[in-house]
Amino acid sequence: MSSQGPGHGHESAGAGSSGQKYGGFKPPHVATMHKRLAVAVGATAWFWMLYRAKQDGDVIIGLRKPWEHKGHAEKDPEFD
Repeated sequence: MSSQGPGHGHESAGAGSSGQKYGGFKPPHVATMHKRLAVAVGATAWFWMLYRAKQDGDVIIGLRKPWEHKGHAEKDPEFD
């Protein structure tokens, strides 16, 4: 046990007596355009993943094999 009071030693960042957040780390400035572009790219990625999950969700969770096409039941008279 340490004889020092609170705010000393290995405690969470910002809990120290210096009053600096994140141990003195200052995040870099990011342009507004880059922030908006990051949100747009992230949203596009999520929309694409959710769309693919809607289309192929049963394959992803193992209810259907990828080569079993749903909705494409074409009969070939040669194989009847």
